[in-house]
Amino acid sequence: MSEKNFNSTVDNLWEDTIDYQHYWKIIKRRYPIGIAVFFVVVLFTAIYNFHQTPVYEAKVSIQVSPDNSLIEDLDNYHPVKMTDEYFQTQFKIIQSRSVIQRSVGILLSEKHYDTTDIEKLVKDLQGRLRVEQEDKTQIINISVINKDPDLATMETNTIADSYIEYSLQSRREASKSAFSWLSEQLVVLKSQVKESELKLLKYKEQEDIVSLTKRQEFIENRISKANENYIEAKKTHLNNLTILEEINKLDNLELAEYIPEIFQNEQILELKQEETNIEIAIAKLSKKYKPKHPEIVLLRSQLEEIQQKIKN
Repeated sequence: MSEKNFNSTVDNLWEDTIDYQHYWKIIKRRYPIGIAVFFVVVLFTAIYNFHQTPVYEAKVSIQVSPDNSLIEDLDNYHPVKMTDEYFQTQFKIIQSRSVIQRSVGILLSEKHYDTTDIEKLVKDLQGRLRVEQEDKTQIINISVINKDPDLATMETNTIADSYIEYSLQSRREASKSAFSWLSEQLVVLKSQVKESELKLLKYKEQEDIVSLTKRQEFIENRISKANENYIEAKKTHLNNLTILEEINKLDNLELAEYIPEIFQNEQILELKQEETNIEIAIAKLSKKYKPKHPEIVLLRSQLEEIQQKIKN
């Protein structure tokens, strides 16, 4: 190849090569703009993060297991299995209105909320609640997010306590159903026994041996009556033990008023109504008078007296 052809080839290759110097000049020329844009983005990001309110998440873990100890039907009894459907059911119960509303009621009684709009509080708490199962375990994690870390913790613990109370209530009702079933079975058995006794009596009359069995019949009647009294006493005793156990588990005795048997007591309901009426009256007078006004002082004294009666 001649020198002329060689030079021509080199020139063509050089023309096809990327002109890096050209791009470097462009970058240097736009460099201040790029730096300015970078700092503006960083500045706006920092300002945005600074004005964001931090959100906290509180979590509590509880172990769940079905109660297979209750007899519902001896002929058709099948133990509950730990399936996905079972856990999904527990999730729905925890997120249900009854559990959340009970939790809101407890938190309101402890004055943790600024508003008394229960409907709004229930929807807000349901929106901030998350429930999930720990992988391949019987553990359910309940978590609540809130801007106030202390309130998030109290909400989470209260929901867990309300769910446990709901489960205990369900088991108490199941116990009552079991006792009811046993009572029905007892009636059937008594009917069968009575029928057999009539047949036996008829046979004895035919054989003229009735006089020999009067004492035995009297004893059998006493035993049957004693069995009925024992079953009724056992039902009452079990129910009272369940209520007492719930009360003993409470960290704060004032929470006992939310136990259904206590909450539905007529005297408690009347006192709670009086307490509400006095609080409303105080709120109205507070708009007109200062806290030390005689009427407000009198109402507060009455309120404390009512609250002490409720506590007693």
